[in-house]
Amino acid sequence: GLILATGLTMMLSVLSGFGHIGDAFAPDLKAIVIFVMIVLASYLYKHKYKKKISPILLIVFSAGMGAILYSI
Repeated sequence: GLILATGLTMMLSVLSGFGHIGDAFAPDLKAIVIFVMIVLASYLYKHKYKKKISPILLIVFSAGMGAILYSI
């Protein structure tokens, strides 16, 4: 439950750009790309190997994608 709530909160803040009351609508395109890549990787892994992807592998993948995209 806690991980799901954290994920949903992060997803909503990334997609809407909402951080605090009064902030303007400003979605983070790089974060959206990372989010889509994580969902896609999880989907493809599940269908290829017929099991869920390891959470540690997802963390490493998202850290790598973040390092690559935010260094550009």
